[in-house]
Amino acid sequence: WILLAVIDKKFRPKEDVLLYALLLFTGMMALASFRGVNSTISFWSTFERMGGMIMFIHGFLYFLVLSSVFRCFAQWRGLLAAAVLVGSVVAAIFFWGEHLPIPLPQTRDGSTLGNSSFFGAYAIFPLFFAVILALKGKIPLLKIAAVAGFALMFAAIFYASARAAFFAASGGLFLIFVAWLHFSNALHSTRRRLIATKAAWLLVFVMVAFSGYWAQELLIKDAGIKARTLVWESAWKAAAERPILGWGPENFNAAFFKYYNPCMVIGECGGEVWFDHSHNIVFDTLVDGGFAGLLAYLSIFAAAIYLIWRRFLKHVSGFKFQVSRGWLLPSVITALLAAYFLQNLFVFDMPASYAMFFFTLALISGVFGRDEETSEVRDERFTRRRGGPIPVSILQKLKNGKNIFRRQISVSLKIGELTVLLCLVGAIGVALYFLPFKIIKEANLVHRFVSKSLSMNERARLYTSSLALSPLGNVEATRSFLSQVTVWLNRGDNVPDDIIALAQSQGEKAARENPRDLRVFRVLGDFYISTTRFMELHRADTERSHKYLAKARDTLERATALSPNHQKIIPMLVQTYIFEKDYKSAKDILHDGIDLEPRYPDLYWNLAEVYMLEKNWDEAGRKFEEALSRGYSIRKDLEKVADLARAYSEVRNYEQAIFWYKKIVDAKPNDPEA
Repeated sequence: WILLAVIDKKFRPKEDVLLYALLLFTGMMALASFRGVNSTISFWSTFERMGGMIMFIHGFLYFLVLSSVFRCFAQWRGLLAAAVLVGSVVAAIFFWGEHLPIPLPQTRDGSTLGNSSFFGAYAIFPLFFAVILALKGKIPLLKIAAVAGFALMFAAIFYASARAAFFAASGGLFLIFVAWLHFSNALHSTRRRLIATKAAWLLVFVMVAFSGYWAQELLIKDAGIKARTLVWESAWKAAAERPILGWGPENFNAAFFKYYNPCMVIGECGGEVWFDHSHNIVFDTLVDGGFAGLLAYLSIFAAAIYLIWRRFLKHVSGFKFQVSRGWLLPSVITALLAAYFLQNLFVFDMPASYAMFFFTLALISGVFGRDEETSEVRDERFTRRRGGPIPVSILQKLKNGKNIFRRQISVSLKIGELTVLLCLVGAIGVALYFLPFKIIKEANLVHRFVSKSLSMNERARLYTSSLALSPLGNVEATRSFLSQVTVWLNRGDNVPDDIIALAQSQGEKAARENPRDLRVFRVLGDFYISTTRFMELHRADTERSHKYLAKARDTLERATALSPNHQKIIPMLVQTYIFEKDYKSAKDILHDGIDLEPRYPDLYWNLAEVYMLEKNWDEAGRKFEEALSRGYSIRKDLEKVADLARAYSEVRNYEQAIFWYKKIVDAKPNDPEA
């Protein structure tokens, strides 16, 4: 594209308000990344999310290329058909993927995209593109295929339980219907228009009534939505702390942990305690880029709507408008943008939906951002051949035997400009090696050492190799490696000292580079606790055991400072005091945790365990009962219950012993050992 843009001015970016809005948004996100709490994560993001500045930069360049090369609707028709085809294939895999001879990575009704929310966020785009092709297609077979693809994708969104996408898409389709009522010449009769308008209002009433019932069911009875509303409250508090440029892209977890609501740990409030997005585009953008970033993001939609409608609604007088005949394409794309924004109030973007969003913006700029002579209103004449539509002017030059590139370069380019161009192409080639190739290689290494059964040394070798490739997945890779080493230590495997040292050094490095990431400190603290126990029991090295115990306590105290209300850190911190038999401090910490959210049963169970260590059987029994009354599942730790029952037997309190033995039998009625 760069070569093409240098050779022919027609393929250079066209200045319009949408281009400036995207430039503003990208610039604001870059500034927020620089001023945020972790600029490395803001730029690179993680393998799990793949967002951050690198995604925004790719999206902006993707927009530039598409909007510059494809400059009228006739050129875009083929791209839209390809998008609908891919969307239909993804939807077909949702229904019939399990019957394919090759297993595909499908999880949680998400076809090939991970889960139903990500699938729905992506499928909205080809769904509306299918509407465009069905209504504006010129080939009957293409129109039939578009209708079939629409039906398949809409059914897949519905059966995937992608509720946000389904209701957003339904609302968008209703907007198209309303546009048809207002703009179509099919309702030229006043009476017919009146009847259709009444029918539309009746449909609105039914949809509002149903949406009210749906909202009540969803917001009150769905614990997942309850969790998101609490996350939105935390996001608002975080935005109030850094209102101008926010915390930086991909740093939502730092804000969430600081303003974590302790209610979230119980089932009534969702039971989810690890969020790296708010599942709401407004709050996500507000935390990532502050109010400056949010206004820049909203300006993209404002600029897009302005471009779409500026020629089709010509102001005459007052509130009356003279409407152009070509109302269909602006209406469908407007409905698509509205549906996309609406569903993003309950989910968040991933690479697939980001790509389709920038694709849609490029469509808007390419078709509506041009002068009328080159726009969708007056399509250029195209000659079709295998490979797609090609401008007649270019074909004519080829027929006349003219070498376009050679002639243009000789006329338009000087030696210095050509040198700069070649250097730029070379730089792009080097960038392709150091970015995509190395990132893909790193992802492959991380996948291998995480998911495959390997020896300790082989896993450590792959992990070390992955660190040298790019910063993108280093945090995730380190957390995974630390977790794996912790498993080996807890099992009592013969873990070599060099692997323990590698895990320690990289864990401490990750903690230094990510000082606000609670997950890093949690995994590192767990590793230190396991190493303490391992050195004490399997190496008989008391000195090293005490050293790791001190590191564990310091790490977990820093984690507690990052998120004072997060209960998942408390049992780990309590372990550091139990090692030293400081049961009073352990109980004090647990009591403080219980005060945060008295309905959380796990801390009562942990407190009962401390009382058992003190041989205070009666108090231990009471705390166990409190835990069970608050919903603790006894299946989690039947061995502790058995220990309590045996302890009551030893002190001849057979009534309590029988009571707790019966609890074990009730939990495992078909287990002879119970």
